[in-house]
This record gives sequence, structure tokens and C-alpha cells, in this order.
Amino acid sequence: MRLAVRLLWRSPAFTMTALLAIALATGANTAVFSLVYSVVFRPLPFPEPSRLVSITQFHPAFHESVVAGPTYFDWREGSAELAQLAAYSMGEYTLTNGAVAGRVAAGLVTHEFFDVLGVHPKLGRNFSAAEDRPGADNVVIVSEAFSKERTIELDGRAYTVIGVMPQSFAFPPGVQMWIPLALNPGDRSQGGPIQLVRVIGRLKGRTSVETLAASLQTISERAAQAWSAGARMVILPLRVWLTGKTQQVWFILFGAVLVVLLIACANVAGLLIARGAGRRREMAIRLALGASAGRLRQQLLTESLLLGLAGSALGFALAAGLIHLLLPLIPDSMLMGRPVQLDAPVFFFTALVAAVTSLLFGVAPAGEAGRVNVSDSLKQGGHGTMQMGRSVQMRSALVIAEIALSMALVVTAGLLARSFVALTEVDPGFRPDRLLTFSVNLPSASYRDGRRQHQFYDRAIEAAGSLPGVHSVGLVSALPFSAASASRALVSAEGEAPWGAADSARHRVESVYVSADYFRAMGIPFVAGRTFAADEMSEKSLAVVVNESMARRFFGESSRPLRRVKTGLAESPSPWLTVVGVVRDFRRTGLDVDVSPTIFRPYQESNGLRSAGFVVRCAAELESVSEIARRTFARLDREVALSDVQSMQHRLAGSMASQRLRSISAALLAFLAVAIVLTGLYGLVSYIVSQRTAEFGVRMALGARPSGIFGMVLRQGLTLALIGTAAGVALSLAASQLLRGLLFSVVPTDPLTLAGAALGMLAITAAACAGPARRATRIDPMRCLRQE
Repeated sequence: MRLAVRLLWRSPAFTMTALLAIALATGANTAVFSLVYSVVFRPLPFPEPSRLVSITQFHPAFHESVVAGPTYFDWREGSAELAQLAAYSMGEYTLTNGAVAGRVAAGLVTHEFFDVLGVHPKLGRNFSAAEDRPGADNVVIVSEAFSKERTIELDGRAYTVIGVMPQSFAFPPGVQMWIPLALNPGDRSQGGPIQLVRVIGRLKGRTSVETLAASLQTISERAAQAWSAGARMVILPLRVWLTGKTQQVWFILFGAVLVVLLIACANVAGLLIARGAGRRREMAIRLALGASAGRLRQQLLTESLLLGLAGSALGFALAAGLIHLLLPLIPDSMLMGRPVQLDAPVFFFTALVAAVTSLLFGVAPAGEAGRVNVSDSLKQGGHGTMQMGRSVQMRSALVIAEIALSMALVVTAGLLARSFVALTEVDPGFRPDRLLTFSVNLPSASYRDGRRQHQFYDRAIEAAGSLPGVHSVGLVSALPFSAASASRALVSAEGEAPWGAADSARHRVESVYVSADYFRAMGIPFVAGRTFAADEMSEKSLAVVVNESMARRFFGESSRPLRRVKTGLAESPSPWLTVVGVVRDFRRTGLDVDVSPTIFRPYQESNGLRSAGFVVRCAAELESVSEIARRTFARLDREVALSDVQSMQHRLAGSMASQRLRSISAALLAFLAVAIVLTGLYGLVSYIVSQRTAEFGVRMALGARPSGIFGMVLRQGLTLALIGTAAGVALSLAASQLLRGLLFSVVPTDPLTLAGAALGMLAITAAACAGPARRATRIDPMRCLRQE
């Protein structure tokens, strides 16, 4: 061990180069693994988390996975496979604290919720069954941030604090307090709206997910409730359900850093092989003095292990900085509120990486040490032609593998970058500049009926429109690019043939409530017709505005208003509504999401709109307008707080956060991989030039021109680059298929990306070879001949 340390200390250039490659690759792997482990693999902080499952029903008619309240009651009463079952949902409330109102996220949970998860309040108690009923639900359990409160006022209603959860508990992610869900069991037999919930359960003993799914499906079919008709049962481990679609992104990112690690191992192996070629005379002398081949292999493996451990230790320290840089780039939706830290599992992963990498880059050089020809090495000073040729062949194979792997990363980065650029170039259909947006939530105690809600919104629109630096103000039931979603409605067009349930998908549209000035404030142009007139902004309005997609679907063209539609079937008693305007299609949920047919109605028609969004077109700075708006709304009602205050440009940027993260991460990893490859290729070509110095001197003495020597060396390096690039293109075509679901407006086999990556790789490898090639042209022939 001490000999290995001394030998590495005597070769500082080699040691630092190898340590740098290992540290960068290990640091990237450790940082990404800590993220992947925290989000995907870390067990949930609950007792026996493997028995926790998420239970839902996928409704094709709504394209959503939800559970109706009555279905939850049927499952709770009829399932024998579950130890416990609980329902929950999430909501935002106005928290009134003295003269200041703020917004907080709360979980609405049944009284079994905490028992299912196996957690209990740090102080106080859990909800009782009696408190989980309509009218008796004025109790709350809070996080430690509110532990000093005895009562809390939410939406104008007082709640008594009965418990405090420990700081480590954060489920559902983002909530700060929990109140009873208070589902009404009578909803199963009564008409009217059905409350939608999420359901979690704890499996009994060794009950399988398949057995539970079959049991719950049977219960639902036996109940024969309309809201479960056609729904498909979906049961997933709770950890998997929480991770959702982000798993694919994390696994692809982790795979990319593993590729970088392989490239680094190949690079260090090449360095060790080159170093071993220079130490052949040393190895020959040791063998001649009685050392066994096994002893030499052990010595070289020890040196490799030292390099691996030291490089991984540096990488572990580097990972802390990388995590600090990466976390601000990662959307909250991808982290799911999980803590990211360099804890014991991450440390053991780094130790495993150190051991595996030491073997990967140490085995080949150690194997070469046992094949040293003692007599040949001693006679020729360790530079025998056969040994040199075998060393060059092995390093050449490693460089080709490095280029092929890095090509796959470069192509991946190119595809994701082109996809992101294409996304940024999408026209949202409105003008996002100088557009302030925010949401308001009216307290239920003060605004129980639609009339009071509409009166407040009327006053708020008028007050906001009179603020200095404001051009126009619009109200909308669901802000674009926010967590709020539009409601859905079935629509019939006048004159179309009768239709039934089988055609419901074609007649399903999004329904949004707006003010008359919403389109002007957003900068959405009308392609035909107009916005709502003043006398049409009423509870009994028969005027609607539609977007181009809806006009094309129902009327076959988008430029003719004054058609009529109604909600429901054509024979339903609903009144006919006149289309007074057609607006240009605009994006509401994502730049990569197709525009849905949408009908816009005056907000006065809504029967209960306690939450609404505002869009404010400003001439002044948005920050100053937002502060004035806060004070203005506080004067209207101190219990009404502005929340989710953002510029529309910030919302657009946020909608692309995950795509931006993928693009930046892939680009950084590709850059790192190419940098490692270039050092390997540069080192190999330099080694070849050093071994062929005498040959080049003789050639130049016999009349060879420097340009010929330059071309000879360059061709040797470019030959390796061409083989590696060709293999890399084939590898990229296979690997890029994994990206199909992550790309926007770009195909995985995009020829422009493949060609650009290949040409770029050849160009930079040619640049890496040019330095050693130029040195070869400056060899002094007479000096070489005298040395020979």
C-alpha cells in the first residue's frame, strides 16, 4: 500500500489527471443518485411503507383518475383485504391572522387518515369519527409552524387546534394543516354533486395488489353506481404513485451519468495502460528478481484501488456542491417535497462506485503486467515493438468505446435541446408580456351564494381597473398555466344529428367563466364576432364565446359566429346559447399540450365561484402594481388575500421547468463526457507520437515533408474517431427511442441532430489530434538519429 502511494506521488501529472476524471464522474453520479434515491427509492417515512397503496379509478369519460365519495364508502364497508382505508383531498384556504390575510394549503382527510399512515400527532390527538361529519368538522391539526395557535380562522370560520404533527410529516406534499374531510354518507342515495377524493389504504398481511383490485372491482360492480360505470381500477404502491411520471426522467438522467462513469473508467484504464507500457522495464526487472506475476497484478490493482477511493472521496465532496446547484433548477413537482441529502445510502453508493470503478479501470492494466516478456523488455529498454503495439491496440479500443458512448450522450443532449427550443418557439396565442396574474379565494362564511361572489368580483374588477398603470383587467375561473383546471361540459350544436353516450368524447369541451375584458387583457384576438356586451354579463345570459378548435369541431369553420349551442343533449331542456364571438386558439395548460375545444361564459352564470384568477395588463412595473393590488383587495375585504401572484412570463417559464432541467442536465453531462474523451484521445495520440519519434525522424531525414507527418498522425486519430462516431450513431439510434415520450416536435431519429453530433464529434476529435500532430512535425531528425 505504501509503495502504491509513493509511486502515485511520483507521477503527479498522471495522478491528477486520473483523479480529476474519477472525481467528476463520481461526483455527478453521487449527486444524481442522491436525487433519484430521495425521490424514487427512499422508503416513505411511515411504518411498513410497502403495505401502503394508492387506490383510484381511471374514468375514460373524464380522462382522470379519481374516486367518488360514495365509492369510497362502498370500499370501506365491503373490503376484507384492507386493514384500513382513508380518503383525502387538498384545498387552499384564506388564513386570517389579525389584520393580515394569507393563503395556506390544507389537507382534507377522513379520521382514519393518520392511522392508515401509521403516524400520530406530536402533541394533542387525532380526529374522532364524530368530528369527521358535516357540521362538526371545526377542528384542525397543524404543522409545527402553527404549534402556538389555539384557534385558527380559515375562510372566515374558526377552527380549534387539537393536534400538532411532527416537522418530518409532510403528506400530502405541501400542506401545512389538516381538517376533517367530512364526507356525507347520504350522498350515495341522494342526487346532486358528488365529491371526488383520493384514497389510500394499508394492505392486510400478505394480500397482493391483484387480489385487492379484484375485490374492489367486484364491490363497485355490485354497488352498480353510475359514477363507477366504465371505470378501471388502478392500484399502485403509494411511493410509486407519488413519483408518477417523473420516474422516467430520473432514470434517464441516472443512466446518462452512469454512461459518463463508464467513459471515465475507460479513460483512466487507458492512462494506466500507457503508464504500464512505460513501466515494462521496471516490471521485467521485478520478474527477473523473483517477483511473481500475481504479485505484480496485486500491486497494480492496489494502485487502481487507491485512485478509485481517492477520486470517489473527492467526488463525494463535489456532489454536495452539484446538489446545491441543481436543486434550484428542479421543479417542486419532480421532488415531491422529499428531502435531498448525502446520507448513509448515498455514501454506500459512492463506496460501491469506488470499488467497481477501481476494478473496471484496473483489471486490463493489471492483466498486461503478467504478460511482460522479460528478455525482450530488458534488451529493448521496455519499448519493444510487440508490447507497444498491444498497448496501442487496447487504448485504441477504449478510445473508440469512449467516443461511441459520448456520441450517445451528445445526441441525447441535442434532441432534448432541440425539443426545448421548439417548445420555447410555440406561440401561446396571447401576449404574456407585462401581464400580472393572481388568484383570490373568497371565504365560504362570507360568500356562500353566487350573488355575493359576483358582487365582490364586480367591485374587484372595477377597483383593479382604476389602479395607476393598469390598462385592462380580466377575470377567469381557471388561470392559464396554473394548478386550477377548467370544468368540462357536454355540448350539442344546433342542427346536428342526435347523439348518445358513445359520441360523448366528441361533444366534451372545456368550460371557462370569464369577464368581458378577459380577452383584451390577455391579448387574445377575435377571429370573428366580439366579446360579451354589458347587457350579456348577467346570470341569465344566453351569449357565449368559443375558441377556433370548438368552432371547427362543431361548425366546420372558425370564422362564422351567431351559431347556437346548448349544454347536454340537443333534446335536453337547457336553453340554446348564441355564439357571439370566436377567439384565436391559445394554450392554457402547457405549450406542449394541444388546445382543447373551449366554451367561454360570463362569470355571472357560475353557480358558486369562490376561487377565481385575475389577469392585469400593466403599463407600470408589475411589482409596484402587485403591491397596490394587495392593498386594494384588502380594503375591499381584509379576509380576501391575493395568492399565486406571478407574471404570465414566469408562469410560462415554470411550465417548461422540467424540460429545461432535462436539457441543461443532458448538455452538461455531454460536455463532461466529451471533455473526458478528448483527454483520452489526446493522450493516446501523444503516446503514439512519442513511441514513433525515431520513425518520424528517419522519415523526415529521408525527405518526408512536415505536412505529410502531420497528416499521418491526424489520420490515425481520425480513424479512431470515425469508427467511434459510426458506432456511436448506431448506439444513439437505439438509445434515443427511450426519449420518445420526452420530446416535443422532434423525432428520436432526427437526421439534423445525428448529423450535427457526428460532425461536431469529428471536428473536436480532429482538434484534439492536431496538437500531437504538430509536435510530430517539429521533431529534429539529426537528434533522433544520434539517439538511435
